[in-house]
Amino acid sequence: MSCITTTFRFVIITMSVFVATFSCNNIQEDLVPVIDEVGHVGIYASEKNLNSLLELVQVKYPLLDSHLIIDDFTGNVRYENCWNFTPIEEEEFIKNHRLVITDESVNFPNKYDTSFVFNDKQFNVYRNPFGLGQMIIEIVDFDETTINSMSSMLFLNNVIEYCNESIELQSNEYSKKLQKTVENQFGVQMEIPSSFKVFKSDSNFIWISSLKPNGGYMSVCIENIPQESLPKTLDEAILERNFSSKLHFFNDEGTNMAVSDLGNYKPKLVPSYNNNNNDCKLGIRGWFTELGTTRRGPFERKYFVKNNRVVAIEWFAQGGTDFANDSRLLRKIVNSVRIIH
Repeated sequence: MSCITTTFRFVIITMSVFVATFSCNNIQEDLVPVIDEVGHVGIYASEKNLNSLLELVQVKYPLLDSHLIIDDFTGNVRYENCWNFTPIEEEEFIKNHRLVITDESVNFPNKYDTSFVFNDKQFNVYRNPFGLGQMIIEIVDFDETTINSMSSMLFLNNVIEYCNESIELQSNEYSKKLQKTVENQFGVQMEIPSSFKVFKSDSNFIWISSLKPNGGYMSVCIENIPQESLPKTLDEAILERNFSSKLHFFNDEGTNMAVSDLGNYKPKLVPSYNNNNNDCKLGIRGWFTELGTTRRGPFERKYFVKNNRVVAIEWFAQGGTDFANDSRLLRKIVNSVRIIH
């Protein structure tokens, strides 16, 4: 089961919200930032409910990302999970998790910030209860029989995505200056994590990237392209992406980066949608390969139009055999984009 699109995701949430009730959630002065990877979701519950929740999200109704193929060389097509669910054994470790799901086993210092209801089941969301940059989803009166359906799991996914998009990425002085540079040079506001540095830049292109501890990299690129280069079809999008890659990227072997057309790695178009009040005209999602090598990875490239100007914004990742954590972070960065001029 693939993740639903951003537009459909938030339409469901908008139609299903019970009420967004904001309390005076006074953040304690001694709270510290939560250090955790985007994509990790901890589960803390009673022993019985913990096993039930893990069974639901990992076995019965696993939410899979149809973009992220697990390359295990068996020939069988398998996909990575949208989220990395992990059990939390002790309550004291909740503070180490950016996103948490619980069954009312947690004593919160404040009232919940937002509440959603789906099929009479209430999901309360707490912001920064035990650390800065943390959100906890509380399933009220959890009962496996009332949440045991794919529709309930899709709604839970929507709430997780809402929380994920609501938590700002951590930045430092360098990344704040980089954000300002991107805004001034390209008219693009976006979140940039502190681990990302400039790899290449000119008047029409910037490539920021973060090296992965186990090898490889995660990258985001912003590029001004001519209006006539705005693709309208999949074939045009592939040609445009390959042309841009040949122009800007290089490797030690001297080969080019190209959109893969092999089997299950074939690219597909992403429907246009309104992102932060900016019209995304088209998107292409797929895998790239460094020609003449075995290196490959997922990418997503989106085309925004503002005041007769076309901006292509792309993320891609390379290195390792799994990309779920990379894609969660990179998608969050690109989803934060706002074209201001």
